[in-house]
Amino acid sequence: MKHFFLTLFFLACATPLGGAQSAFLGVELAPEHEGIGAQIVRVERPSAASIMGLLEGDRVTALDNRAIVQAQDLVAAISERQPGELVTVSVHRGQQALTLMGILGRRPEPHA
Repeated sequence: MKHFFLTLFFLACATPLGGAQSAFLGVELAPEHEGIGAQIVRVERPSAASIMGLLEGDRVTALDNRAIVQAQDLVAAISERQPGELVTVSVHRGQQALTLMGILGRRPEPHA
């Protein structure tokens, strides 16, 4: 199976109508993996994700008690958020279940 990565920055894929910016955490997710949740393959540094303590290999299973079954669920949940919102993220790290809290950032401007 060809392996590829789906880059997600805990954001809506486009800026919402009205010019509001998308929420940003700063992670890259694998589109497919074994098990439930969204598998983190890379954490941007510096970012809200790194400040929160998210690590490569973590599997996000819930955002504010909303179940995350696959990467697309996480994209949908984050697309409803705004920069500056406090979120609770449930993750599995190895055999541990953790709950992390953090404030979503603002998506950085693309480099010219």
